[in-house]
Amino acid sequence: MSETFHAQDPDGRKDDLRGVVRTATSPPPSRSFWLGLALGILLAVATALLIVQNGASVALQWLNLHFTAPLWLFLLALAVSGAVLALLGLML
Repeated sequence: MSETFHAQDPDGRKDDLRGVVRTATSPPPSRSFWLGLALGILLAVATALLIVQNGASVALQWLNLHFTAPLWLFLLALAVSGAVLALLGLML
C-alpha cells in the first residue's frame, strides 16, 4: 500500500515527494552514535578535570623558545590542537 504524493509546480510539473516523507520519518540514531557520543562526553569530562587539577606554573622549552605559563593552559592548547588535527583528518 504505497501511496505516491505529488505537488504541483508553477510550471505545471508534478514532483514526487516520497523523498521528503522518507527524510521526515527517518529512523532514530543508531547504537554506535550513542556509544560515540557517550565516549566523547566521557573524554571531554576527563580532559576538563585534568586541566582544572593542573594549575601550577611550569616552564616549557621548545626549540629556542622559552615559555612560562600555567600547566592547564598548555594542556588546553594541546587538547584544542589535537581536536583540530582530528577534524582535519576527517576532511581528507
